Amino acid sequence: MGFKDWVDRYVISVPASRAAAPETEIEPGRVPMQATAKVGRISVDMDESALKALPAAQAAEDVPFDKIFAAAKIPVPAHKFTVEKIAEMLAHPKLASLDQAGKAAAALVALESQGVTIQSVIEEAAKKDRALDVFENVQRERLRQFARQKEEENRKLACEIEKNKKAVAAVERSVEAWGEKKRLKEREIYDVVAHFTTENPITAAPQAPPASGAPLREAASPQGPSAKVRITDLTQSA
Repeated sequence: MGFKDWVDRYVISVPASRAAAPETEIEPGRVPMQATAKVGRISVDMDESALKALPAAQAAEDVPFDKIFAAAKIPVPAHKFTVEKIAEMLAHPKLASLDQAGKAAAALVALESQGVTIQSVIEEAAKKDRALDVFENVQRERLRQFARQKEEENRKLACEIEKNKKAVAAVERSVEAWGEKKRLKEREIYDVVAHFTTENPITAAPQAPPASGAPLREAASPQGPSAKVRITDLTQSA
């Protein structure tokens, strides 16, 4: 199968500006499946400050990957063969019948025809992976800070709730104490009015019975009809 037929069969688009390669037979098994020995030791350095400036944890799920990669200063290459583009190529329905080696060979041939090395694609993939790791670490640190903040707020709220409970209890005791004084005062008023009418308009709680074993107070001896009391004496203080 010639190169042109290979490209046509697997629908690996080649820009028209590039001249087609000469007819040649392709054997997927002989296409190199790795870049260089340096692939596993790619060093990725990036400025993390821009990633830290992205939205906070509660909105992290709404941050598109493109925005993360842009913040990490990972540009889209001029040839457009990003790792995402390679993923589309490998997932093309017309490559479904090939095994992993066959799919890789098809992609490598397409990349070679455009002057793109798989090394550059892998390096871009490593940078994107690093950017995603950094962004996740930033978000998880923000989450920890957010959790600590809310825990502190909850602690302060718990203290405030306990303080409020004590304040309510103190007011309740004060009201109950005043209520006892009120009942005594009402009873005093009731007893005064009771001397002059059988229909006492004063609302007063009944007197508590004497404690068990307490001596009963002797009733005062009634004054006879002949008893006389001077009104002027009643107005004097005891």
